[in-house]
Amino acid sequence: MVVYFKALIAAGRSVFVRFAPEMNGSWFPYGQRPEEFKKSWIYCINYWRKELGDDKSKVAFIWAPNSGNGYPFPKDPESKDEFYGPDLTTPEGRLRMQQMDTNGNGGLDEDDDPYLPYYPGDAYVDWVGLSIYTYGNVYPWTSNVIPSPRKFEGMLQGLAPDVPNKFGAANHSILISRRHWIPGYSAGSKPFIVAETGQRTTLLGKTRACQALQTKPSL
Repeated sequence: MVVYFKALIAAGRSVFVRFAPEMNGSWFPYGQRPEEFKKSWIYCINYWRKELGDDKSKVAFIWAPNSGNGYPFPKDPESKDEFYGPDLTTPEGRLRMQQMDTNGNGGLDEDDDPYLPYYPGDAYVDWVGLSIYTYGNVYPWTSNVIPSPRKFEGMLQGLAPDVPNKFGAANHSILISRRHWIPGYSAGSKPFIVAETGQRTTLLGKTRACQALQTKPSL
């Protein structure tokens, strides 16, 4: 990858690298493996920066988890999607669960911090990103719903009262201090970027997509 970084820099470009995104999700093989993820992240960032030398300031590494609504994203028996969350029937899965169990209640639930276990430290993060999607109000989100005013800001700050969450709505934010974010853990002042965003849309019957959309911009 360093070859590509250097080629872009030589062409006069600065580079954003969103490495291993949505690491707090259960849909990627590297997801929900806090300690393994942090070790891999630190190793890669150190290596890339060393190889980039004087050009390292021209490459920004973005730590970008998924929005915490729905965390810890347990397996949905109705879904056919791949699931990579911890298997609590195995020692390895129970160890991962312990690393994710930030409230110390012996299990995983919506009150566990969706970000902190995966944060590698300020020295290894240049930008903070977030995937933010709105799906509707009731799982499995088969109805198109216009997002309420300022819902985006609420989801961003962990304050949205109507954040759709089949498993409960946790109030978490990666940007402000709160009961789930250890004060002083981050030095702060990290630039922020919305890494992914969108609105789930369900087609109604057999009508054309352009006629079926009932959503409106809310950002």
